[in-house]
Amino acid sequence: MARLRTPAVEFGCPADDRGGTQPTQQGLRLAIAILDSGGNVVLITRMDGCNFLSPDIARGKAFGAAAWKTPPAELNARFAGILE
Repeated sequence: MARLRTPAVEFGCPADDRGGTQPTQQGLRLAIAILDSGGNVVLITRMDGCNFLSPDIARGKAFGAAAWKTPPAELNARFAGILE
């Protein structure tokens, strides 16, 4: 029987129970959004105990990165001065 490979499994998504325990050990509750280059949702997931708005925030951040074709960390640096 073929096993379905999801992005969460393939990339070791910490919100997936098979992805490891490091975020939990550090006290983190993560929401993760994976979008394709067109901004279409591939996967949105969150860990137990994560704020209910976190998946929407993660999707917005991923959408901005896809729209600007820039890694999310670079977007943080680019807009840091504007938001302060």
